[in-house]
Amino acid sequence: MRTHLDDPVAFALAYHEASENGAADFVRDQIANDRIRIEQMTAIREGRPTPPPDVRRRAFAAGMTRDPEIFRAALEARMCLAPMDEITARPGMKDRILSYAEIPAGSVPGPDRDALLELLG
Repeated sequence: MRTHLDDPVAFALAYHEASENGAADFVRDQIANDRIRIEQMTAIREGRPTPPPDVRRRAFAAGMTRDPEIFRAALEARMCLAPMDEITARPGMKDRILSYAEIPAGSVPGPDRDALLELLG
């Protein structure tokens, strides 16, 4: 705003560029995560099998509870300090994450859907 307050078109273009360079990767990552989770929740609600998890995302989730480097990377991603593409481009990081591909990510503490519905009933 300091440099383009008197020129709305220049302001809009500068704002767009700053948003693309500063936030777009994080927004795209979150949209992808949301779509996957919505698809999972819809399948559970409809009584269908959930779609198979994305190997990279599952490995990242499993690795972040077991590997301090992956945990720090997860913090960077969640705090919007570094997008996932940047994190996985680091030397050795992609292989490090994928080394957890066959390990279950674990479950969220608390009741499952059926137990929760029973508790609420």
